[in-house]
Amino acid sequence: MELKSKDTYRTYLSRDLSATDLDALMTLYQPLVGGDAILVYLTLASESRNTMQMNHARLFRLMNEIQLDTFMHAKARLEEYMLLRTFVKEGETRNTYMYMLISPLNAKDFLATSLYASRFMRTAGKKTYDENMSRFAYSFVKTEGYKEVTVAMKNIKEEDYDNTITYTPIQPRFRFQDDDTTINFDYDHFIATTSTSVFPSELRTQENMSYIGKLATLYGLSADRMRINVAHSISLKRMTLDRERLKFICENGKPDITKAKDPYTLPPVSFLMSKQNGASVTLTDKKILERLSMDMHFSPVVINIMIEYILKVSDNRLNSKFVDMVASEWARDGIETREQALLETKKTIGKTNYKYTKPVQISTPEYFKVPTAKQPEQPNEQLLAQIKAMQAKMGGEK
Repeated sequence: MELKSKDTYRTYLSRDLSATDLDALMTLYQPLVGGDAILVYLTLASESRNTMQMNHARLFRLMNEIQLDTFMHAKARLEEYMLLRTFVKEGETRNTYMYMLISPLNAKDFLATSLYASRFMRTAGKKTYDENMSRFAYSFVKTEGYKEVTVAMKNIKEEDYDNTITYTPIQPRFRFQDDDTTINFDYDHFIATTSTSVFPSELRTQENMSYIGKLATLYGLSADRMRINVAHSISLKRMTLDRERLKFICENGKPDITKAKDPYTLPPVSFLMSKQNGASVTLTDKKILERLSMDMHFSPVVINIMIEYILKVSDNRLNSKFVDMVASEWARDGIETREQALLETKKTIGKTNYKYTKPVQISTPEYFKVPTAKQPEQPNEQLLAQIKAMQAKMGGEK
């Protein structure tokens, strides 16, 4: 698998390197793995303190513009001597690498490992090997008076070593979409152009940086725009980032990114705007897109395909309840990629189980209607005249 400079990475270190670890790296491991590998190891170790996901172009710049083939060879040497484990997750536009650094063996364990000790002697020479043995003599049993009869390791040529790296897919303990390829934000430019007096280092936590990247990806905002939005959302007195205010500012702004070769890669707000012939997206529709991204953790590509499908089957309407129903089914089906989303649209269109339809007026059943009171009949005029005559007669007799 070819590594590209735009591929992102994260580094994990089980514990901070001690003085003993550095001593072992420089004295014992360096003759075996080479100076470039030590540079890569120490740089990755320092990067483990970085809470953000960065691209390899930045990593190469840190190592004085190290060449890709030099980096790959150094990484392979670290892996060969079990100082590094590499994992990769493939994405649609870029891959994400996870570098897991392993602490070096201490001097006693290193020199007690016949494979390492033999290679060290062959590479650094017997004199250097003896010097190291003397240096770390406190760790070993004295061997004076003994003759070593250990079977010597065969002189295997360097090119005979199989340095092929097999990538084993692993399942993370938790699934956080924000730490993968759903965030499309230029963190390098954002950090380089944002002063710590505006956005203090204390507030540049993984959670805050991830939240900033998510909002930028959703609403199609550039790093320069996000720098301004973040500046208006910082309280230096309380040393806090007001996330609700930042979200409000982003919601009410216009997207900076409105064009792409592949429309599905557009930010969801920009994609919906393109479906509306450039008309602004209402706040209600933005809330729907925000829920799909921030709460349901769909990637922008999947959101755009879902929105296109919903508009197609519901006469260009975005009904919140209908969107939630479709999104819930896609979430249960584990839709994560473009291919899965496109296949799901074909499948659901064929079902037409939850195809949205316009409201239908249904008349109330007859048995449910409340009967209306009957109007009193009109009195008989002749009968009324007779009654009045009788009343008059009775009144006269009195």
